[in-house]
Amino acid sequence: MLESLDIGIGRILDELTTQRLDGDTLVVFVSDNGGPANSPARNTPLRGAKDSTYDGGIRVPAILRWPGVVRAGAVSDQLVAGHDLFPTIAAATGVTPRNSLPLEGLNLWNTLRDGAPAVDRSCTFVSTTDSAQFEGRWKLVSRGTTTELYDMVADPSEANNVAAAQPTVLARLRGALAAELDRSLSAGSVGDARVINLSARAQTGGTAGTPILGFVVTGGDKRFVVRSVGPGLAAFGVTGVLADPILDLRTGQTLVRSNDNWLGTDTAAMAATGAFTLPNGSKDAALVVTLPPAAYTAQTRSADGASGIALVEIYDADAATGTARLVNASTRAFVGTGASILIPGISVGGSGAAGLLIRAAGPALEKFGVSNVLADPVITVFRGGDVVAVNDDWGQALSAQYFTGGLLPSPVAPLTAASAAVGAFALDPGSRDAALMVTLPGSASYTVQVSGKNGTTGTVLVEFYLVP
Repeated sequence: MLESLDIGIGRILDELTTQRLDGDTLVVFVSDNGGPANSPARNTPLRGAKDSTYDGGIRVPAILRWPGVVRAGAVSDQLVAGHDLFPTIAAATGVTPRNSLPLEGLNLWNTLRDGAPAVDRSCTFVSTTDSAQFEGRWKLVSRGTTTELYDMVADPSEANNVAAAQPTVLARLRGALAAELDRSLSAGSVGDARVINLSARAQTGGTAGTPILGFVVTGGDKRFVVRSVGPGLAAFGVTGVLADPILDLRTGQTLVRSNDNWLGTDTAAMAATGAFTLPNGSKDAALVVTLPPAAYTAQTRSADGASGIALVEIYDADAATGTARLVNASTRAFVGTGASILIPGISVGGSGAAGLLIRAAGPALEKFGVSNVLADPVITVFRGGDVVAVNDDWGQALSAQYFTGGLLPSPVAPLTAASAAVGAFALDPGSRDAALMVTLPGSASYTVQVSGKNGTTGTVLVEFYLVP
């Protein structure tokens, strides 16, 4: 493999020279992790291997090449993390990121270019088995219920645990690690990002009942496109659709508007929001309506008593951002298996990012008189095919499938505080309801898959709250 890698990189560098681009190209060569255990790979003299936060798992060589810019032969002891590459390369190329999101990494261009003295910095690493905190010469490793402290200058092989001899340093790094991990469980909105589209695909009718998409408008009147799509899903290969949905828009028990078959006069308004085109003459339902601040529900039922899959959608139809916005949305629906799991979608517009509290309440619904609830819901947030966040039980810091390292803080306090701040009902301690907080960058769409653990089924309430 090394020989093939060497040949491939050589071809790239040769072509840059042939094209006379080598003087204008920064080449970064870096590995993603140390060699795995139980393999011919050797990380000696470093301790550990891939999937651990000992240096054998995370300390890898990095080479920068830019003829005439990066000083040849310069060596730096700078601690660099993978997320430092973006701000560093942006600085090297004179690019100013347009997104208003804060950058996680550091700009280390001056140090790496000239071999200048290393920048003193702290850094956090988390793997599936442990977590680590760096500060200067010190490194804390947390494994399960144990913590270890190493002097990386005197002991780069991490052979001598000095935690007992350095209680002050140990306490400081423990606090820094806990604070950083706690921050990763929180969420907050940045810039003018806002929720511009909400949707939920769910089974409708029969034992599944009526799916209800709820939303709250604050700050002034706002124009929306609200749709219940059944036949229109066939164009996307969805089978077993609801043949003739009826859309009822309510505030409390009051019916605001209702529609059976959508109107052709609403075509332009729907297209302006980016909603996909409905087939001419289809029996899908849609409304274009301006709503004052209040809480609303969009309820889908069948015109002919049949059952099937429907997609309920809400689109922000206002061109200007203004002060009016969606601050809360929810979907109560039946969760089946396979194609019948609940799949809400959310689109974030504007720059910056939207901080969201996302909850899937199953057991919690029993105290409101709901029967046949989903006993153990699981939330998985996707951006395209990439998993953004996942949670099984809300009392777990992160899904144990991904992170089981020590010192991961309990999310109960931040989730409880966020729920209270946005007016959400409290989840019982130790319940199997699912919840997480996540910051979603703007100008992107996301899906939230809600399924039952081990293939269980039942009714669930999925909630989205905008976190300031």
